Amino acid sequence: MNKLGTKKDRNKSTAGGVSESIASEDSDASSVSTAEGRPSVESQKSHGRSVITTVSSRNVGAAPHGQPIVKTRSKIKPNKVFSRMIFAQTLATSQNDEANGDYVNNSNPVTSAVDDDSLAPEEPAGAVWVLKFSKDGRYLASGGQDCVLRVWQVIGDDSHDSQQTEDETTKGVPVEESIKVFEDSPVHEYEGHQADILDISWSKNNFLLSSSMDKTVRLWHITRKECLCVFQHLDVVTSITFHPRDDRFFLSGSLDCKLRLWNIPEKKVAYWNEVPDSNMVTAVGFTQDGKIAVAGSYIGSCFFYETEGLKYNTQITLDSNKSRNSKKTRKITGIESMPGMPPGEEKLLITSNDSRIRLINLKDKGLVAKYKGLENPSMQIRATFSDDGRQIICGSEDKNIFLWETEQAGFSPFHYLQDSRYKTAATLGHFGEHLVQTAVNSTHHNGQPTRVSGWLKRGGEKVKEKLKGGYEYFEGHHQVVTAAIFAPTRTRQLVARTGRDTIYNNTVIPDEPSKLAATEPNLNRSASNASNLATQAELEAEENEQARKNALNYTYPNGQIIVSADNVGVIKVWRVDCGDYASNHITPTNTKQEHVVGNSVPLQQYASNSTDNTVKSTTFSKRGFSSIFGKHK
Repeated sequence: MNKLGTKKDRNKSTAGGVSESIASEDSDASSVSTAEGRPSVESQKSHGRSVITTVSSRNVGAAPHGQPIVKTRSKIKPNKVFSRMIFAQTLATSQNDEANGDYVNNSNPVTSAVDDDSLAPEEPAGAVWVLKFSKDGRYLASGGQDCVLRVWQVIGDDSHDSQQTEDETTKGVPVEESIKVFEDSPVHEYEGHQADILDISWSKNNFLLSSSMDKTVRLWHITRKECLCVFQHLDVVTSITFHPRDDRFFLSGSLDCKLRLWNIPEKKVAYWNEVPDSNMVTAVGFTQDGKIAVAGSYIGSCFFYETEGLKYNTQITLDSNKSRNSKKTRKITGIESMPGMPPGEEKLLITSNDSRIRLINLKDKGLVAKYKGLENPSMQIRATFSDDGRQIICGSEDKNIFLWETEQAGFSPFHYLQDSRYKTAATLGHFGEHLVQTAVNSTHHNGQPTRVSGWLKRGGEKVKEKLKGGYEYFEGHHQVVTAAIFAPTRTRQLVARTGRDTIYNNTVIPDEPSKLAATEPNLNRSASNASNLATQAELEAEENEQARKNALNYTYPNGQIIVSADNVGVIKVWRVDCGDYASNHITPTNTKQEHVVGNSVPLQQYASNSTDNTVKSTTFSKRGFSSIFGKHK
């Protein structure tokens, strides 16, 4: 049995200090609990509001959406990726939310305290335990304490509003822009479970599974209003997941210590196995190819099985120095395969109740990286990847949302100067930094580490570990953040194609230099041709088509969308503002022609019905963006 060693937890007072400092900056939105542990009236009044700490001088270049930037903090991470985070939308999960003016589904969060007690709901909404996006990025599913499975649709996706926007754009009617991501109301509210919904899984064909404390798993489909099938278990079903290659099968883990592989068409268990030592299963997962099934247990062990027959393969145990001699459990709360990894280099992300997230190499079951910062000592909070595997997100019991990058080789180790060795090296500037890198990475020809700067080498591995664990975080809720996920790339593209998104309409999309360069000689050769105007028009039309394709395929890598939920039922949508609002790009209404710098133009210029030949064809009116895509199919 392999054991994964960990280091001691960070000082609790440090976390407390961070929490106190955040609270002091946003004292108007403080949350107070009563002696019985139930949120007070003041807490209920404020739990639907966005927790936003702003800096007045940082308003994203006077962005038209008017939303302030959320205060994000970082540790061991000088380059903030999420420094332009804004609050975008709140999703109502109960009738109390809809009837309450403080819970309206819009992109204008309340930032001041509510004085009227009548605005507070009589009872807090139930906790949301799980959030999951569909594979195609069109839908978001949520489930929790109220036993209702809700499905939210991405705004403008295959809806009447999209056709209406297209018609209005064609007629020249101004289209109202926003930063909302989802429709105001869920498209489905599936009822049937008799206890908390604990986990959700989507198939490639938009089938949906939900597991519950009522000892059942239910199957749904986005086109149907009723439950398609119920899979009965002997105990609480803590975790489920569809097979990644064949969605006729799904894996379930239960507190009856059994792992089951279900055959959906036959409505029966294909294979099952009992976890060794009667360990209760708290999380399940597959590798990318679906050949290995993984089960996480209540005591911090991960068991690996061959999917075919669920034959036991091996197991590992998460361990930490501070609790090695204690009886405190390290329950596994989440298991996820890292996207985009080639065969033989697959990795698993494992979340546990020792407030740690570990990245495991599947080949040798070794520890690749350990991510710290969050507070997760007791709840079923799980970390997840972005769909490209480059970033990790997780909720926390201290009300924060934490974000890590999986590749941080370019970060300077001198950002963390709490150790005297690093301080000494920092005084030497670039030379000192080179010493650290040499001490950490240099080896002899036989592969053994060198003895360069022994006093610095002793902290080398510590430096590498700290660099991997650098993170950003922000306070997103007034309560425990039970779930936080990234929207997939497809969701960002769907939002952009509506033509009504304030951020993506102002995002600069880089052109393909080779395509544009190829047109220059053609234009020169056609200068002496009698049909110069016709040739140029054809080239401009081709350039327009290329710009349209670029806009359709652009992934908006700097415009991440985040959805989070808390233990009182509030679901919030956050966005990284990648819009360029300060640039004065040319449009058909400009009388003075200006050149776009660096083969890049803003998204808002990719659509226009203007026939003004005096303006370069790659510039378009902002209101005409949606017309180039037509009705989305």
